[in-house]
Amino acid sequence: MSEIVLITGASGGIGRALARQMHGQGYRVAAVSRDLNRLTDVPDAVHIAADTTTPDGAALAIAAC
Repeated sequence: MSEIVLITGASGGIGRALARQMHGQGYRVAAVSRDLNRLTDVPDAVHIAADTTTPDGAALAIAAC
């Protein structure tokens, strides 16, 4: 698939599970977390460090896609 899914909170819980599931279904995943070190188990994703609760962080995550 050529679609990209942007998942915030991908470093844990529901976000991590969703990122792994979407990757397994063939989507390209942009995994966003405030801490890049916590994204190591999200395979083959674009890892983005950003705080999406701020306008600048949200813009950074979108631009990285």
